[in-house]
Amino acid sequence: MPINAQPMDPLSHVFSLLTIDPRHPARLDARGSWSLAFPGSSHVRFGAAVAGNCWLIVEGEPAPLRLEQGDGYLLTRGQAYTVATDPQLASEDGFLLFRTQGGHVRHGEGPDPCVSLVSGRFTFDELSNELLLQVLPRTVHLKAGGDLPQVLQAAIDILDYETRDRRFGASLVTHHVAQIMLVQALRRVAASPDHPPMGWLAALADPRIGVALKLMHEQLDRRWTVGELARAAGMSRSIFALRFKQLTGNAPLDYLLRLRMRTACQALGAGHTNVAGVAYEIGYHSESAFSNAFKRVMGAPPKRFLPPKAPAAGAAASGRAG
Repeated sequence: MPINAQPMDPLSHVFSLLTIDPRHPARLDARGSWSLAFPGSSHVRFGAAVAGNCWLIVEGEPAPLRLEQGDGYLLTRGQAYTVATDPQLASEDGFLLFRTQGGHVRHGEGPDPCVSLVSGRFTFDELSNELLLQVLPRTVHLKAGGDLPQVLQAAIDILDYETRDRRFGASLVTHHVAQIMLVQALRRVAASPDHPPMGWLAALADPRIGVALKLMHEQLDRRWTVGELARAAGMSRSIFALRFKQLTGNAPLDYLLRLRMRTACQALGAGHTNVAGVAYEIGYHSESAFSNAFKRVMGAPPKRFLPPKAPAAGAAASGRAG
């Protein structure tokens, strides 16, 4: 199947390039007064208050965040954090609690849980981290109510349902729900008047640069010129190039080059086709020119990213015989 068989909007295209390894979310049902601290990690963390409310104290944030029922959050740099009924309480080791009790912790005393939290993490590869961390703030608070999309509220309700008991297929369901939360976080950041978006997300939100960005993502194999992209955006060539670099940090054709190589890297790793086939599908008619560009951007030749070949039947049989 060709790499660009279906045109995609830039956000969908960026998501198609992400290598995501989410783990099954953990659940905390807590009663009474409590405070649980969790160490920092190298992962993007997500969570939601599915019942009750509490405080979220995040390392590096100037003030605690109030989590109300239905709120979601993302910690994009894997910061250490604490969840508590009172920010002034002394904290217990939450990591040790989950390691001892497993993925569903029941903590404190009382007939019914006063607070239920679901949390999980994304593990991204290096390129995916680069794509996301350049556009997302360190902490994203997705507040319930108001303009919170119903789809996000539904996603949080699904997290609640899937983590109350271990069900068949729960990991698959929560994987997709967590992706919905990540998309909603990106949409929220793109539309926020308080924290202007950065990188490709800022370019996508710009009414003129966003037009050119959309064309680049939809027609990745086209040999675009800066002049063509500027005309599509309704801008002069020089003003377009300056504005594009201000928003994304890259010149237009440099952005396109990196986008092509990320797409090629994914296609190679997925075993879609050979190096020459990938080169042709992203707009290169010379395998050597593609290989040189790929190595310059990715730091290694394309063949390094191909999946390992399975041993031939004869070789496997010979190995067993030996």
